[in-house]
This record gives sequence, C-alpha cells and structure tokens, in this order.
Amino acid sequence: MLPGRDSMVSFLRFPHEGQSSRPWYPGALLAIAALLFCTAPAHAAACNPSINLGDTPVSFPATISIPVNAPIGSVIATTTVAVSGTAGTTYSNTTCGTSGTIYWQINTGPVVANRVGTTSVKGIGYTASLSGGGLPGNISTDTQLAGSSLPNNSGADYFPSQVFVTVNLVVTGPVGSGTLSLNPTGSGVPNVVGFYYVGALGNYAFRVVSPANVTAVTAMGCTVTTPSIAVNLPAISAASLGSAGAAAGKTPFEIDLTCASGVRVNVTLTDASNMSNVSTTLGLTTGSTATGVGLQVINGGTTIGYGPDSALIGTTNQWSAGTASGGVMKIPLTAQYVRTAGSLTPGKVTAAATFTMSYQ
Repeated sequence: MLPGRDSMVSFLRFPHEGQSSRPWYPGALLAIAALLFCTAPAHAAACNPSINLGDTPVSFPATISIPVNAPIGSVIATTTVAVSGTAGTTYSNTTCGTSGTIYWQINTGPVVANRVGTTSVKGIGYTASLSGGGLPGNISTDTQLAGSSLPNNSGADYFPSQVFVTVNLVVTGPVGSGTLSLNPTGSGVPNVVGFYYVGALGNYAFRVVSPANVTAVTAMGCTVTTPSIAVNLPAISAASLGSAGAAAGKTPFEIDLTCASGVRVNVTLTDASNMSNVSTTLGLTTGSTATGVGLQVINGGTTIGYGPDSALIGTTNQWSAGTASGGVMKIPLTAQYVRTAGSLTPGKVTAAATFTMSYQ
C-alpha cells in the first residue's frame, strides 16, 4: 500500500550662602517666564526633512508563478528602481548631520532588523533595501543610521548621487495564489514599501510605494489523483529467491497526478515502518510472516532509495519524475521481491511506504 501525502524645565539661580541677596519680585518672575517662552521654539531645530521628494513607485510583473512548496527565504521576484529626486539633493536641516538620526523603516515604531513585510498572498512577504546616494552599503528595512555617518554639508544631510531601492518578494511559508498588495494588515502601511524618516518625529523625505492588485501570483503544483495505491505482487516460490540480492515478481503500478504546465515534479519514498531507512530495500510490516525477503520499487531501470518524509529540495534519495506538460501526468513504477540477508522463510509479505511530492 502506498498512501500519498500530499510567531518647561527652568533653573532659577539662588545666591550662595554668604552672598548678598535681593528679593525676587513678581516682575522678575514675569521676566524669566517671558525669556523661557521666547526660547521654547528651539525645539523646532530638531532633525527634520527640509524637502519632501514624494513617492517612488515600484511594481512587479503582471503574473508570477511559483511552486507551492518553494523553499522559505527564496526570492520569487525582484525589482530595482531609482528613487525620484535624490541625486545631489539636500534633504535635511543642519542638525541631522551633527546629532540627528535617519531611519529606513516599514513604518514608525521600534526598529526591527531585517524585517520582512507582509503581503496579501499566503506565504509571500517582501524585503526592501536602499543603495547608492552615499549610504553605507545596502540598507535593509529596518535600519537606524546616525546622521553624522552620512554625507553632509555643514551638518545638513544630502545625497551626493542617485539612491536606488530594491524590493524582493520572498517565500515565508507554504505558498497560495492571489492578487498582490503590500501590508494589507499588520504593522505596515497599506501599499507602502517603506519610509526614509529624517529624525525621530515620523517625518520622511521620501517613501516607496507599490500599487495594489497589479500582480497575480499563482501557486503551481499538482494534485495527486491516486493518493492511496495498493500493489498486489504475485505469489512466488522460495526457489526464485535463491541468493541474496535475487529479485522476482515484478509488478507495475503508477502514481497519477494532475499538474500545471512546467511544474518540475520530484518524489521521495519513505519507509512507513522505518522512517530512517535510506537503503533501496523496503522493510516488511509487523503483519508479515515471511523472513529473508524485502521489497524494492524501480523507476525505469533505477532501484529507488528511501528517504525522509520531506518536500525540501535535496532531501535524501529524492528523485525527479520529470516536468509536467499540463494536465494528467503518470509516474510509472515497478515493485518486486528481493532476497535479503538471513534465512528465507516462506509466508506473507506486506510492506508500506509513503510518497512525498516536491514541486519546483
């Protein structure tokens, strides 16, 4: 049987002891208050953008196809564009380059290093990085930069050259199909890739945006139409398995699928009785009475080795079944008896294996 398996301060100076003291009159207090009031706007000199460069749009292809079990972290699409108006532009006042802070973030709030943004498509997120413009390398979301570490002119930050933004769509889990939009929920801002914040007050010099519902993502895979397969081998005589390695009773069977065109199908067989088995012999289940015999499965002229129940690329003894042309796909296989070590005892032979499909 082969079943399929498809986280206001003020400081008042008082005279020291021993010094002459003049009384404080209300008028003096009013004068102090007026002085404090006049100097309060000094807060406005905090690091802030001196210009707003607006929105830079990025977009992806109209359609993207991806295997349903693509590896987590793999990039399925990428786009790089120039950030509008950045080349040679001064974007902050004179305090940022001396004591201010710059942020490239998905949204205001705590900085989360290497943050992955969300999308409307199951299993798909995004990352975004800035480069060029005198920035120190590739700046990924979220990154906090000291203004003093950036190119500046008398303390004012500027971009001596063009800034570029690169946005990647990345796999975060099992992939689904759908129309793409960024940050429909969560901590991000809908349809906004990220902000270039100048200072800690939530003001930005530019932001990068991505229009919603422009890209359709299709998860490509197959549907197994034979999720449970019974293979009945013929009765044979003990004499036909006279020595270790002898085989007999070849019996054909097949795994049937319905696939999208272009899907590369890979298969791993797993010994259901011994999942650590990586040999080419399928062990017998507890219901067997025969000894000195096992079963083999052959793909073409190759005897298949068993491996872990995993769809990851490169799984031990994973093998290629070919590329689907679209529609029905049949994987022809053969089962047979094989003589193993030890004495040969006639009796009942039963075994079980699972098959795991991996679509690339």
